[in-house]
Amino acid sequence: MSIIPHSNRARLLSAASCVGLAAACLTAAATQEPKVAPPPPAPAAPKQARPWKFRFATLDLNQSTGVGVVENATATSDEGASVTCDHFTWNDKTNLAHGEGHLSVSDTEVDATADKAEIDYHKSRKVMVLTGSVVVTLKPKDKADAAPAADGKAGAAPDKPKPDGESLDDSKRYAVTVTCPRLEYHYSKKRKYAVLTGPIVATQKVSDHTRTLKSPKAEWFGLEERALLAGPVEVEDTKGRKGSSPEGVTLYTTEGAERLVLHKGTWEMPVEDDEEQPADRKPAAKPADSPPAVAKPAEGRRP
Repeated sequence: MSIIPHSNRARLLSAASCVGLAAACLTAAATQEPKVAPPPPAPAAPKQARPWKFRFATLDLNQSTGVGVVENATATSDEGASVTCDHFTWNDKTNLAHGEGHLSVSDTEVDATADKAEIDYHKSRKVMVLTGSVVVTLKPKDKADAAPAADGKAGAAPDKPKPDGESLDDSKRYAVTVTCPRLEYHYSKKRKYAVLTGPIVATQKVSDHTRTLKSPKAEWFGLEERALLAGPVEVEDTKGRKGSSPEGVTLYTTEGAERLVLHKGTWEMPVEDDEEQPADRKPAAKPADSPPAVAKPAEGRRP
């Protein structure tokens, strides 16, 4: 969700003069006044990184306490996450922040709304906790456009998802909406981890149906592209399919290696009609037998 800035300190190494040139310089220097080298420039004071950038209606910042208060604010962190709310406070001495009132959070992977947000922006932690009517939308991941060919023309078009989005790979191309009372999100570059405290309801609308998943708790391991749903887990969709498992379910979402792992459970599927020959279609009736043809009399002769 974010990038932790790393300072790059350049270290310069000086080289000694050539031995032959040094001897010549010593001879010439005997007739000249010694030159005093200028003092090295003082190192620049390190700039204090500001954890947030704001757009706001009003701002009250106390320099002595480090406490800032903004109203009708949009705060953007140095990791790229943005928080919009009616009231936002932060403390540079404790590295804690709080937002509430029409609260929304957004980054490249998720959009979320909640009643309140508590943020710990210590460099070593970076944790955001959303509470109260949490709604999270996981943005779909479309496959990138095909790379241009060597002649500069566009390559082949990417594969389209299956009509009903049944495979796990296709499922990632559709947004997922999750509701829960509490979401704890660790958003540093070195750790992408979330804990959703339930009851959790996840809904995904694909091309021709909608499916719903329920679980009391879920964990997401972003760097491993793995999710763990605590049991009991219930799944159903608008096509009449449904299943459940009393134990946890593990979902792996690495592209090309998507898989679902569960140990116990049940699954029900409705009987689907054959699309080529629907059950209610009657076979076509055979044409009635025509009467035998009567031979015509030869021309010029009487019967």
